[in-house]
Amino acid sequence: MRMTFVFLLAAALLAGCDNNQDTDPSAAKQDAAGQQTGSAQENTGELVRILHNLEKTDEQCQKDGCPRVELQWITFENQPALNKAITTQLAGMLVQNEGSSPHDGTIEGLADAFLADASDMAMASEQGWELTASIRRQNRRGGLLTLRMDSYEYTGGAHGLPNVQYFHWDLARQQKLALADLLEPGQQATFWKLARSRHEHW
Repeated sequence: MRMTFVFLLAAALLAGCDNNQDTDPSAAKQDAAGQQTGSAQENTGELVRILHNLEKTDEQCQKDGCPRVELQWITFENQPALNKAITTQLAGMLVQNEGSSPHDGTIEGLADAFLADASDMAMASEQGWELTASIRRQNRRGGLLTLRMDSYEYTGGAHGLPNVQYFHWDLARQQKLALADLLEPGQQATFWKLARSRHEHW
């Protein structure tokens, strides 16, 4: 819960300066001759989203409340490094409470493993096992792209296991950013003071 709150707060602080519009390619870094470099323009220009949907159920289940998987995520055209990082983080969220069925670590493999575990549990269909996830674009501030990732797993019991993570990507440098990378130097103490204040009123 503590880390979830931290990322929620960080995203909220960033959202205050967000215009939610893709950066004009003219803002890309220029070379010595005054011309835009191709890589900078490609990485910081318009992002074209690709939507992925994966929906599966236990084919052997013929009852109501059959185990199901519903995953929705996005990738972007011509952004291989970004797309790999997105799918890797989403897979990491899905694998946190993995069962005993083998898998290859991919999103599709993890979905199949979840349903395989469910088919081995006699009570899974009665309990309504489910695994869901979604990714949506939270905001974009210049070359900083922020995505929100939500997942939910229910395998019986009083309640399921929700998970929220925020994914920050530097489009110019083509790398994932941690919370420390998002703060101005020397502002960490101020950030944590604000975080504690917000948490007390949460």
